[in-house]
Amino acid sequence: MIGRKLKKNNVALDIVNFSEEDEGKTEKLEALLAAVNNNDTNRIVHVPAGTNALSDVLISTPIFTSNGEGGSGFAAAAGGVSGFEFGVDPNLDPELALALRVSMEEERVRQEAAAEEASKQEKGGE
Repeated sequence: MIGRKLKKNNVALDIVNFSEEDEGKTEKLEALLAAVNNNDTNRIVHVPAGTNALSDVLISTPIFTSNGEGGSGFAAAAGGVSGFEFGVDPNLDPELALALRVSMEEERVRQEAAAEEASKQEKGGE
């Protein structure tokens, strides 16, 4: 019933199922997707329990990578994951973008200090 209402209102639906395998739940999600699906613009991704980070699995799915040929193409709609520094749109999450920039700068300074220290030790050894 929900699927038919979503289809009637031209709503695209992408489903990410990340839980223990439950055949009844999977069947219900598949039925929902079938009821909503219009021109193959909806996707479902099943992520088995115990896999790597959820983001690593999702980033390679059509939900994130599609470019208008079905699926929402979240990453494409957001300008692409690689379209922003660190894959983060600073307009959507400015705090995260700033934290990543600060962290990278601190790491750069740390590496420069370590290289300088190694250089001093090398010169002292000669």
